[in-house]
Amino acid sequence: MTLLRFALVGFLIATVGRADIETNAVLRQRAYPAIEPAIIEQAAAPQHKASNVKAMPSSSNIAAITVDDMLKTNLTVLGVKWPRGSAITYDAARHQILVVNTEENLALLDKMLIGERDTIPGQIEIDLLIVQFDATNFLHQAPGSVSARSLLRLWTNGCGRLLGAPRVVTRSGSEASVRGVTEVIYPTTFESQGGGGPCNSNAPAPEACAVVKPQDFQTREVGTILTALPEVSPDGNMINLTLTPTFVEPPTWKDYGYDQPDGIGKLRHVPIEQPFFQNFTVKTQVSVQDGATLLIGGGTPTRDGKGLIYSFLTVRLVGADGEPGWERGGASGAAGY
Repeated sequence: MTLLRFALVGFLIATVGRADIETNAVLRQRAYPAIEPAIIEQAAAPQHKASNVKAMPSSSNIAAITVDDMLKTNLTVLGVKWPRGSAITYDAARHQILVVNTEENLALLDKMLIGERDTIPGQIEIDLLIVQFDATNFLHQAPGSVSARSLLRLWTNGCGRLLGAPRVVTRSGSEASVRGVTEVIYPTTFESQGGGGPCNSNAPAPEACAVVKPQDFQTREVGTILTALPEVSPDGNMINLTLTPTFVEPPTWKDYGYDQPDGIGKLRHVPIEQPFFQNFTVKTQVSVQDGATLLIGGGTPTRDGKGLIYSFLTVRLVGADGEPGWERGGASGAAGY
């Protein structure tokens, strides 16, 4: 009788025989996202034909045979070995294949399932939400630890105000930026021209009322700006991002002008206005799983102190058709054959 034992290896329960236990076979876990069983089936078809091995039924004609069985058979034909205790599972909900195997066999799978990603980088959709919450009721609304889930639940329940929601799609390794802004143009210096004494409407031009002339104009963008550089990890399991989201509120203006009397003794105001910008910026590097949402920064008070600003990041792998998954070229699919 063969002794079988069950062992939890990462995210899979694998059957482990006596030989594996006695020889201390080392099994590793790995996830291969955005890989469909049909891609592996297509890649294995020529080998099935050349070796006169009957191919497994297609995924559209599976009855008693499971998708996992089909995957294992097709990968076996392609050279992957399955020692006792190894396992393979297709997670349809997440569009990924979960594997437990030895380092040698995982290296072969890496070459087959990730190889093409080195030549055809994936596209990454980057979504950012910047939300303002009421500071007065914040502790009551979000008791305990602050997390992306708890805060987003508050926002969807109407307890937050959306300030910005920039979205951009770019290829792995390519920087991208998106701006939703209004340009504010303002002077940085002022020159006083004309007389320095009281205004006299009958005086010649050099002695007339002083006039302040604005000079040296600058432009400031007000709104939401997102700059991001994403890179997919070699195994395709993580998306590494360097990003700088910025939210700038419309400015408040302070008048530094002065009053001077006119020709009949009334005071005339000479305005010298300067803007003050409220700026919320996060500069960070993060690693995120495909489809996950992170709370990347926040707790910054608004100008009036009545609100707290938080930002949330969601990233997804997308193909050229906009659907979830990797961009794939030609008939070779993601397996890279």
